[in-house]
Amino acid sequence: MDLKDLKDPEKLATYLREVEAKKQALNEGSKQAQEIELKAFSRPARRAQQRTPLEPPIQLPFWKEVERVAPSAIFRSAIFAATKGQKKFHQRAILASWKGVEIRFTGLQLNQGDLDAWLQALHTARHVPAGKMVSFTARSFLKALGKNAAGKTTHERLKETFARLTGCVVEITVGPKTYGEHLIERFCRNEETGCYELALNRSLVKLFDTPVTRFEWETRKSLQGDMSKWLLGYVMSHRATSKNLHRIGVLKLRELCGSECKELFKFRQNLRSAMEQLAVAGVVEEWGVSDTDCLFFARTGAGTQ
Repeated sequence: MDLKDLKDPEKLATYLREVEAKKQALNEGSKQAQEIELKAFSRPARRAQQRTPLEPPIQLPFWKEVERVAPSAIFRSAIFAATKGQKKFHQRAILASWKGVEIRFTGLQLNQGDLDAWLQALHTARHVPAGKMVSFTARSFLKALGKNAAGKTTHERLKETFARLTGCVVEITVGPKTYGEHLIERFCRNEETGCYELALNRSLVKLFDTPVTRFEWETRKSLQGDMSKWLLGYVMSHRATSKNLHRIGVLKLRELCGSECKELFKFRQNLRSAMEQLAVAGVVEEWGVSDTDCLFFARTGAGTQ
């Protein structure tokens, strides 16, 4: 439009209307482009949300302060072996376990000392949802284990234990389901203050939907030796009464507990000594080794439960 045309009111009005129409068209085009872009980005997001709906938070069941609790499949297997020997590395090795359960393990072999720490970790994290971090100090944790909280060696051993529990992968098949995860999902540690944070994983917590075993923590701490500690979990995982004694072959028991004792007579000696401790602690009211080389026992008070 020429400048002299601006003096003509009709031409000027027509020009302004054309400019306004072009601006409106541009705005409409920009809105349409934004809507197209938004739909393009939101479509995959909606699809992803439909594919992976948010799971509700889950956490461990309730148990008393004086108790420690874990799935029975753990106590009836060689995951936490009754041995203090050199730690072997397993690559998806099938470990000895109770009938109806298959356990594959990857990582450094675990023992009853590792089980003490894992039980305490479960106990500490039982009030928070799986995956959420829970805080504690190394001193309080070691104290709960009955260890010297001031000793440098015990602090270093605790670091090693958490590394093993976090680094291993356990696959437990119960019925049609396999639960596979680290025994501790993750942890972090403040090297200056000695404060820890750790979290449990969902698969592990879901394993608590299977039968669980509980016992008094002070009873376990009072026992001496890995064999007696392993037997505590095994005994308490069975409802063995004086009218319905639990029986298991000594050879099968040696395999199940992961003992590395080669001589069977020495294993029997360790077994008898451990069972005597359980009797003194009030865990069993009757026990023995039969002529057919089977351990039999009845739990104290099992008939009244």
